[in-house]
Amino acid sequence: MSRARVDRAEGFWDSLARGDRASICQRVLFINLWLTIVSLAVRVWMGWSTQSLSLLADSLHTIVDAFSALLSLTALTSPYRFQGRETWSHGKLEAMMILGLAGTIGFGALSLLMLVIHQLMMTPSLAALPPVTITISMIQMLTLMTIAQAAGHFFQYRVGRQMQSVALKVNALNYLQDAWIGVLLILALVLISLGYRWVDSMLALAMVLMAGASGWRVICRQVPTLLQQVAIAPEALIQIAQQVQGVTSCDGVQSRGVVGRQVWVEMNVVLHPEFMSSQNWVKQQIEAMIRDRYGPVQVMTTVIVEGFEGRSDS
Repeated sequence: MSRARVDRAEGFWDSLARGDRASICQRVLFINLWLTIVSLAVRVWMGWSTQSLSLLADSLHTIVDAFSALLSLTALTSPYRFQGRETWSHGKLEAMMILGLAGTIGFGALSLLMLVIHQLMMTPSLAALPPVTITISMIQMLTLMTIAQAAGHFFQYRVGRQMQSVALKVNALNYLQDAWIGVLLILALVLISLGYRWVDSMLALAMVLMAGASGWRVICRQVPTLLQQVAIAPEALIQIAQQVQGVTSCDGVQSRGVVGRQVWVEMNVVLHPEFMSSQNWVKQQIEAMIRDRYGPVQVMTTVIVEGFEGRSDS
């Protein structure tokens, strides 16, 4: 790609308004969510019809991907969050989704583990395990679904980088880091179709454990701020704000997010009357100083001018 073409592409993304960016991010994420749901339905149907425990175990990974997409979509569509460069905050919906994820993964994993243990204990020889009927058409369908999902999430990650959208990038990475599991499943189904029945039970056992690890990773990445923990000490933010010329005091400091990834800061700043016409400059200086020290950040500053009751929010 030529330099001129790269410059035109960057100019296109930069020229988009915040509302357009949010709309594009939502559409990309919504398409991937539906693709994940379709993939889940295909895996459950194939696992149930063939009695394949490994396919049912792989469905747990797809459920984790779907919950991750739902969390990101919630962050993008909520009216109480910034659009485009998102952070997550506490809410009943997010808490219920996390509890639902934990309950679904826990119930599914426990059920599959009991089935695997029952098969291994009741069957004296691994060669005598129950038959699993895997056809070439099923393997081809699963391969196409895996390729489509990988391509969709890779495109989502590229859009997330261009849009500087944390929600898109985090959700895409959650899937791409586990893409090798889909390849492993396809190879295992080939072996099962050749008569190696024991591969199904052994792979199901391993995939259940990996599904638990994937679910935990999603929780750690996507919802570290569900409890509204303080990301940056208020004293440190107050000290930074008071270093800006014209700021006499600062209070009401709150911060959420993960330092180094994305932090949302809210504060009230009292400004000297002589700097009343320089409010925007003061806000920019505060945000720039916080960003230089803590990385990606969004600051909502409420400016109060000494001697005036009016407020100015940004």
